Amino acid sequence: MVVWHHFCVLFPAPFAVLHEHSRALYSLAIWVSNQNSRAVELFFVLSGISIRLSLSNGIFSAPNSIANYARHRAARILPLYWLALGWTAVLGVVYGLNDTSFSLWNLAGNLMFLQTPSVERGKWAVPFGRNGPLWSLSYEAFYYILLPIVLAAVGRKRLPSSKFNILLIGSFITSLLAIGLGWGRFANPYTSFLSYWAVWMYGFVIGDLLLQPRAAYLLVVPAPICLVCIEVLRARDLHSSTLATLASGLCIASLFAALYYGWTILPRALSRTFKALLDVVFLRAGRGSYALYLLHYPVLLVIAVVSCRYRATPLFSAAGAIVVISVLALLFCPWLEMILRTPGRRLFGIYPRQVETVASTISQGIL
Repeated sequence: MVVWHHFCVLFPAPFAVLHEHSRALYSLAIWVSNQNSRAVELFFVLSGISIRLSLSNGIFSAPNSIANYARHRAARILPLYWLALGWTAVLGVVYGLNDTSFSLWNLAGNLMFLQTPSVERGKWAVPFGRNGPLWSLSYEAFYYILLPIVLAAVGRKRLPSSKFNILLIGSFITSLLAIGLGWGRFANPYTSFLSYWAVWMYGFVIGDLLLQPRAAYLLVVPAPICLVCIEVLRARDLHSSTLATLASGLCIASLFAALYYGWTILPRALSRTFKALLDVVFLRAGRGSYALYLLHYPVLLVIAVVSCRYRATPLFSAAGAIVVISVLALLFCPWLEMILRTPGRRLFGIYPRQVETVASTISQGIL
């Protein structure tokens, strides 16, 4: 969805032709493009789920568990992120994409994960080199750092039912307070980060239910309460795009909760078949997706700039963009993630035996 949105924005010519021939298909294409922000909210939910699944059942209770968690997150995120910053800088210099977002000050902000979208209040840095998708990585890094602190406050052992509600309601109140502060002079990147903390934490709790199955009502009750609170605020004319995004993120998380509940009542044979189908689709789709997310926009931007400079026909430039992005998605990005995996782990002191231990712990927890 994110790649499609950026293609629609930078290469509008094919959609003008589509509009002439089929308004229904044109409307569908634009509608999918407009869901790009929903895709990022979905990403936050999936991130919370996957982080919970990557941890052992005793959350941060083993010696050095927080240090190991930090090393694994850094090995996964940083090598490709640094490459994306360098990739963006090189493309910008080669093709003369002069912009304040290429400044050294802004690069420093991105290296410290302080970038937020340019529309956010109280921004300190924006995505480097106009590479828009980089904004969500700073949110992710902040959630990774905040998680051990929050769990230390509620207890690192197995989370009982009562602590589920504390995590969900507490994270929702935190997000509302952050949105309120973000309206005024106290706005800063951290109020932006915390605005979506409830969405990420909801995903984390769903992940815990997948590891330790229990009553799904725990996820059914808090979300509607939170959504009612948001609607009450809207009824009092407290309109905010961030508040609307929080609401839609909670709706997406609630959909995952409903899917989880449906999964638990399926016959075992049917659930295994369904799981096998999901594995085939999503495991293959996921290969290279992180690299594609980081690298695609500078490529599309350069193709658009060069096409304009050399006066290429709009349809020819759009066709070239489709070919290049297809090569990135199907060949280059999966290969790049595979190549960087081992050096990235070694850079942060993660060795094969350690990786096997973590994988064994996860599989035991799921089983």
